[in-house]
Amino acid sequence: ELGIGAQTILITSRYEEDIVRTRCDKLKVKLIPKMMTNLVPIVTKKAKIKYDLVLIDDDSLIHMTWALMAKDRHLNIKMYLTPTDFLQAAPTIDQNTPIYIDVSLGNGVSGIEFSKQVHSLGFTEINLATGYEVESLDKPDFIKKVCGKDFPDII
Repeated sequence: ELGIGAQTILITSRYEEDIVRTRCDKLKVKLIPKMMTNLVPIVTKKAKIKYDLVLIDDDSLIHMTWALMAKDRHLNIKMYLTPTDFLQAAPTIDQNTPIYIDVSLGNGVSGIEFSKQVHSLGFTEINLATGYEVESLDKPDFIKKVCGKDFPDII
């Protein structure tokens, strides 16, 4: 009825019954005999962390400033100095977490180009932070906003 047969596994003591096997085949439901369940590993997904915001910026002074502002506001933030550090942690971060990416990440890495990669990972709340004039940047459609380097006004 829900069309989830291909994502379903039936564990049953009625494994040998033709009617059960036929129905499972028709619905594309996988079938496991009940006596075999101790051999099947069950893996649960860990909940992803929802931070109040994530900052990706190569400037440690900006990190210090944002950390103080977040502490004063009792906000849970996470900061990364390099795109690589963020990419390693990305699978553990809720994709609705607001992400602030510096436009110039150092070592010639463009924050705008990196934001495309972040977007391709499924993040939806991507912002560009810049020391340049905000209006001077062309904002890609998937970017929520372009802002300065001041700590964002979030609640």
